[in-house]
Amino acid sequence: MEIVQDLFNYSFSNYSHINSKIISLFTLLEVLFVEDGRELRYKLSLRLSKCLNENRAFFKNMQRMYDKRSALVHQGENKFSDEEIVDLKEIMRKSVELFLIKLDIFSDMDKILFAN
Repeated sequence: MEIVQDLFNYSFSNYSHINSKIISLFTLLEVLFVEDGRELRYKLSLRLSKCLNENRAFFKNMQRMYDKRSALVHQGENKFSDEEIVDLKEIMRKSVELFLIKLDIFSDMDKILFAN
């Protein structure tokens, strides 16, 4: 997907503002992990946790970061710490790596959640 590559490159560009980078990082994660526009916060957090083999604390942290993303997009308030931005970039990097290695799992995210 061309959009994945574009968003990835933009997120690491030296020429884009940090707020734009954060929005691009979340947009990329949404493109990879959420097929429809419903329950974005929950679905993104759950699917990322499952795909990256993370725990409940990761799930809750992703929900908190998604709330911060919403504050940035809807109120123009950047509440992200520098550490969270670094973490978000690493999550995005791992997600893109997984996408490139296991493209087939991204065709039906429910298979990931309900696989035996």
